[in-house]
Amino acid sequence: MIRSILVFVVFQFFVSGFSQQKNIVLELFTSQGCSSCPNADRLLKQVSENNSYENVMVLAYHVDYWNRLGWKDPFSKASFTNYQQEYGRKFGGRSIYTPQLVINGKKHIVGSDKNSLIPSLNKLSSTSLSIPVTITSVTKKGNNVVLRYASIFDTNSRLNIVMLLKEKITEVKRGENRNRTLIDTHIVVDKKIIRDSSTSEIIFENVDFNMKELEFVAYIQNSQLEITGATNWQ
Repeated sequence: MIRSILVFVVFQFFVSGFSQQKNIVLELFTSQGCSSCPNADRLLKQVSENNSYENVMVLAYHVDYWNRLGWKDPFSKASFTNYQQEYGRKFGGRSIYTPQLVINGKKHIVGSDKNSLIPSLNKLSSTSLSIPVTITSVTKKGNNVVLRYASIFDTNSRLNIVMLLKEKITEVKRGENRNRTLIDTHIVVDKKIIRDSSTSEIIFENVDFNMKELEFVAYIQNSQLEITGATNWQ
């Protein structure tokens, strides 16, 4: 008699990569439902692929207030809109807009304004951020991703740990961009906010993406939302 033995294995693997300090963080607030946003999305992609800007880290936050026009951006979240509203209060604007590009949490420009962006990047390229932060490991456990990090920051600051989808092509069927094919990059798909520097680990749950599709980012903001430390893992 032949006996079958079932062996249940918990698959766990270390995601190879490295953590590299950055000194410029670009946060683009965008939407697939905004006709002005594709140009900004393309500019963000160009900057990220330009070897002259290796110290630049880019993130695309998809907001949800354009969804009412007929196309629901699959990457949009109300929490990202709330985050943009924090910047709106900081900069004293009467309303928020897309595409908005925030540079190191200190200034903002129209996201497609290359003539304003490039001089800002060139000016900041020789500067450095004051607080070191490192992602020490990224491990996939089933459908969860465990990320470990190291940094020391004060109680008035916060550490943002972000999971990014490197690229996604979408056929938009409705809204302002109907019948257009959009290429979105560096898409924020999940974000954790840490306010206690004594912790060293977070978990992203129910991650359906292939790990090769993802990038991980950690950046510190002070009470004025200015970015004081940044790194990525890829």
